[in-house]
Amino acid sequence: MIKISSLYPFSNFLRVTQEFYDYKANVKMKSLTLEREFDFSYGEINEISYENQANGNQTMFGFGLLAFIGITLIVCSNIIYARPLLILVTRCLYVFSVMLFLIGFIKNRYYYFIDKNKKVLTFIKVTQRNYESIVNALELIGMKSGELRENGFDNPFPVAKPRFELIEYDIPNYFNKSKTRFYEDELIEVNNSIINDSVSYCRYDQLSGKIYRGKEGNASWGSFFWIILTISIIVSDFYIVFNILPRVVFLPFMAVLTTLLVISLVLRYAKHQIVGFYDKNDRIAYWMWINRSNKEKIDEIIEFIQARISPLTNDELLKEQI
Repeated sequence: MIKISSLYPFSNFLRVTQEFYDYKANVKMKSLTLEREFDFSYGEINEISYENQANGNQTMFGFGLLAFIGITLIVCSNIIYARPLLILVTRCLYVFSVMLFLIGFIKNRYYYFIDKNKKVLTFIKVTQRNYESIVNALELIGMKSGELRENGFDNPFPVAKPRFELIEYDIPNYFNKSKTRFYEDELIEVNNSIINDSVSYCRYDQLSGKIYRGKEGNASWGSFFWIILTISIIVSDFYIVFNILPRVVFLPFMAVLTTLLVISLVLRYAKHQIVGFYDKNDRIAYWMWINRSNKEKIDEIIEFIQARISPLTNDELLKEQI
């Protein structure tokens, strides 16, 4: 039996204990808001995917502390500035909050165990203490599960030459770069950003043949708004807590940040053309933004994929028409 215990303090002190036996795994989860225990067999695992992720819960906790400091300074400024000890405590708490927020962007490797319906059965964060146990667990699962796919962002593409390659940039989404390569039987997508490195795939035989077309706003501008808001709070707190930033520097800088906040709110509602492929469960399995520079290529990609999808049955065609 291989036992791996992980603690996630910024997820309500979640503790996950995984025990890997000969033919099944047992998972126990316990936090301030959750208690759960379940088993799954290795035959249920269709894919093991590993990716690098920043700690979003930690950055949110740091953001919350910074917001708390700002509100406290506004409400209780007279009390705090009249007591040197409170000023010192506030400054220490500010430095701690900023460090906590920034350290949260350090990416760690996570392993995800996924079934054939793309449902995550369990996950493990890799540390120096559990790395050897994770390797042993992966070897055990590989021997017992039969056919199993492993996806990793560091070597995601096969040697075969793809028919198409599509590269997209999503700057407001933490400078994300998406590279998708379309092969004869599947597409593989790799995403790299400040907070995440991941890989995903979609086999054409998982698609139904239905196409989604529409216009949507880019939700990534919400992430951009949140980052700019956090920077604004960090600068404002620094200005108030330490009182060393010149006013002639602070006010123009805040004006720029405020302008960026307004721009991000407006751009959130700017709609762009989008096209996607439905899977056989009527969910969008993969989608692409359309613009002037890639429209012709995307049309070719759609034609290429549809030629490799099994034709719809009569019942499905009737449902589609309805």
